[in-house]
Amino acid sequence: MNNPGYHIEIVTDLFGAVGLARTWGRIGRSARSRFDPLPDLGTAIDALRHLARTKRRRGYQNR
Repeated sequence: MNNPGYHIEIVTDLFGAVGLARTWGRIGRSARSRFDPLPDLGTAIDALRHLARTKRRRGYQNR
């Protein structure tokens, strides 16, 4: 991905742990990523909603 903007999703790792995966970057730069493990799916959904709401307030738009 050359320019992901900001992408967030709920994922399961190889060991079955649920977490929030984020990928972001700028045009002409390498993308960065982060995985935050969370205790369960409900917590992951709440975290995704909160993060998406925060990013929209800062000017990010849904694709």
